[in-house]
Amino acid sequence: MQNAKNKSKPRAAFTLIELLIVIAIIALLIGILLPALGAARRTARVGICSNNLRQFNTAMGGFAKDYKDTLFSFPWKQGDPLPADMGNKIGANGFTFDTDLEAGAFNAVYYMRKFAGLNPSDTPVPNNWFPYIRYSHLALTPYLGEKLPLVNNACPEDSWLLTAQKYYRNPAESGIPWDTSTDDDGRPTGWRTVFRSSYDVHFSNYGPDRDRVIMTRSGAARVPFYYVEDGLVYSAPGTNFLITERGVYASKKLADVRFPSQKTWGSDDFDRHHGRGAKFYADPRARQPLPFYDGSVRVLLTSETNPGWDPHTRNQMIVRRALKNTTQFYEPAYEGGKTVAYGPTGWYKYGRGGNLGWDVPRGPVRAGITIAPDGKMTMERKAENELDTTVGTW
Repeated sequence: MQNAKNKSKPRAAFTLIELLIVIAIIALLIGILLPALGAARRTARVGICSNNLRQFNTAMGGFAKDYKDTLFSFPWKQGDPLPADMGNKIGANGFTFDTDLEAGAFNAVYYMRKFAGLNPSDTPVPNNWFPYIRYSHLALTPYLGEKLPLVNNACPEDSWLLTAQKYYRNPAESGIPWDTSTDDDGRPTGWRTVFRSSYDVHFSNYGPDRDRVIMTRSGAARVPFYYVEDGLVYSAPGTNFLITERGVYASKKLADVRFPSQKTWGSDDFDRHHGRGAKFYADPRARQPLPFYDGSVRVLLTSETNPGWDPHTRNQMIVRRALKNTTQFYEPAYEGGKTVAYGPTGWYKYGRGGNLGWDVPRGPVRAGITIAPDGKMTMERKAENELDTTVGTW
């Protein structure tokens, strides 16, 4: 009788409605938690990115101490001899550099060969190569572990560079698009791109701040400068006068930075951490960690910074570039595969006044942004403060 009674007792089980309710609750919790997890992941990556830049800041101090307060860049100069451990097969004994630009190119390749253990026959020094904007950070390698590729070279969201670093000895095996270009002699140049950084070094770190007097082969001369997209400085459009002169590049001092806590030395071309996709740095809504000469790293909106100057306009380094109540075009323009314009202002990447100016003013100065239904953007005029470096004679 007892067994029969137990068999007749109904089993405890979920009904279909109860099961659906449980599934709905789980789905709701996932919907709530996933955005939070995504935000936490982005915050962590911003932290990694900021830490990368803090390590560069520390290394920058070590470089300045060893090189008489010089801002980090390639220390080899015009007239210096080719070092014996360069491992380069083209130079005979007594080979010296004709220009600072040539010395910088050889110095960059030297770091890549020495600290990555690369074969000289596979790593030719490119002809007419300007290494400063993408590769100046290599000069900090002795202060960052003496091994390339540098782990903190890449933003954690820069998937191309992170993948390329894993295959730096044979990039063709990476399965990612690769630079197969060659120089004037037909030698490969793309091998070096794996050693670039997500963080470009700003022109103000290695280039002139204003018209200046330099010593030329025929004596002292005051020369204007003209900046173009590839980072070169010319005395006039179409000439290469300054390129060949000693002391134009990589000769600036840390003491030359007038406002260290307000002046950046580098940045990413893109905001990779906020929102969907990557925003071009000159989008006033872009936000990224920015390293300053005082050693700090701060996450800032582009619209919180100095409007900067137009890098394609002659002698505009110190000219006022105020925001206007009109649409600001910031996306890069291209012609023939080359960037030819960044819009009316360069922001911190081409900061007004160079290292004599500031990129982040004191006090709240964020410009309000209005986006029309058609996508066009206008910005309110941004007030500037007592540190406006366009005032006075330098």
